[in-house]
Amino acid sequence: MNAVKTLNHHKLFFYANICKNIGINDSGVCAYAVSATSIKKFRINSKGIINTKNINYHSVFYHNDIIGLSAAPLTLMSGGTFNSQDINLPFGFNFIPMKHNNKLGTVVNYSTCNMHSLPVREVSSFLEEQDSPTIFSSNDSVFCSDVEPLKQLADIIKLPDINSLQIRQQIIGVYNNGKSDFIKGIPELPLDAFIDTKNYKIVSLCEAFADCQ
Repeated sequence: MNAVKTLNHHKLFFYANICKNIGINDSGVCAYAVSATSIKKFRINSKGIINTKNINYHSVFYHNDIIGLSAAPLTLMSGGTFNSQDINLPFGFNFIPMKHNNKLGTVVNYSTCNMHSLPVREVSSFLEEQDSPTIFSSNDSVFCSDVEPLKQLADIIKLPDINSLQIRQQIIGVYNNGKSDFIKGIPELPLDAFIDTKNYKIVSLCEAFADCQ
């Protein structure tokens, strides 16, 4: 998410989106005025602002060493940033290795939507060679007509839950020590998430605004 790249850590910013787009079960618009120490939440519908709430909260937007990622369908932008490094996410499924110098390695991409089968040995060897956690993210769709690459990924990254992934449903996660943690979005909608590189915890967009239900 580009907010991590553009945000001045000492200034307030305003964000608004359809609530369902950020994982909140509400038919209206969710809006936030965010500073380094607080968040003001707004609920908005056709009648205007129907609810506001102020909380003291140090959001992930103001933390150091945060990776911001956005995975999206074809017509929207996917990518991210970390410590002034831009992250390019090609179509398909991407692995982003972390390095000990707090830098990102080269993105490794597999165009899974156009594949009948993954090079399983190659992908497994790549993950085994990493001595730090590896981030993964989709772009557009992990699979299209052939679900075999999705099944193979589920086995490789020890994540059977992604077998239920739908076409153009985004996923962002971390693979570490033979285990995976992840979040997934709503089909046809972008998925924004943050990864704290101090503990490799995944922070969803609603968590960043302290507004998950």
